[in-house]
Amino acid sequence: HALISSNYVYVPEDTSINIPFFTEDDIEIVYTRNGSQTTEDLASVFDNTSQKAIKYISFTPNTNDTPYDIKVYNNGQTTLHKTIKLVPICEPKYTTVKCVFVNKFGVNQEMYFFKRSKENLNVEDKSFSRNIVSTSNAQYDTKDNSMQRYDVTATTSLQLNTGFVNEDFNQTIEELFLSENVWLEWESNTLPAIPKSKALEYKTSVNDKLINYTIDFDFAHNTINNIR
Repeated sequence: HALISSNYVYVPEDTSINIPFFTEDDIEIVYTRNGSQTTEDLASVFDNTSQKAIKYISFTPNTNDTPYDIKVYNNGQTTLHKTIKLVPICEPKYTTVKCVFVNKFGVNQEMYFFKRSKENLNVEDKSFSRNIVSTSNAQYDTKDNSMQRYDVTATTSLQLNTGFVNEDFNQTIEELFLSENVWLEWESNTLPAIPKSKALEYKTSVNDKLINYTIDFDFAHNTINNIR
């Protein structure tokens, strides 16, 4: 079966997204892109002694940027197990941020944040008062600092927005909050991150009309490298 809980994936236009599948389930994956139907038969690649038990398949939006369905069937296509809707998003104003996290199935899942992002630098330090008076003439230079700073550390945090998503996407957000391993693609680097937001209010189309999640992250390392 598909190793993601949600039935929706959102991807930037002209950008592929990898979805994990468990090959032991003897499944066939059928989708139609640009009018051409493709069938992936995963039973033929199953090997329970290696990482081939998990197969990541890359999906790219239609060239006209319309959604399409990814249907997961049993072998023979007599039973439909799951339908995943791939939805391309046009985001002309903000830079999208790719997020990868280990979901409840223990595999890497990809998602994107589309709307406004905000970066913050959080600094902590210590200081002490030092003697700047010369012992030889009892004078001091006004350019010297009597307060000395030390043990300066800094962490960078990001606030990201999903953009408008279907209520079904709540499952993806929940698993992101619970994940112990998260990575963000930021400024051409893939960096480990920790969800800073600790409370999740589940949103619904009835209560919230348009559903957007705002999530805060801390990068999982100090901005000033202090690894020894």
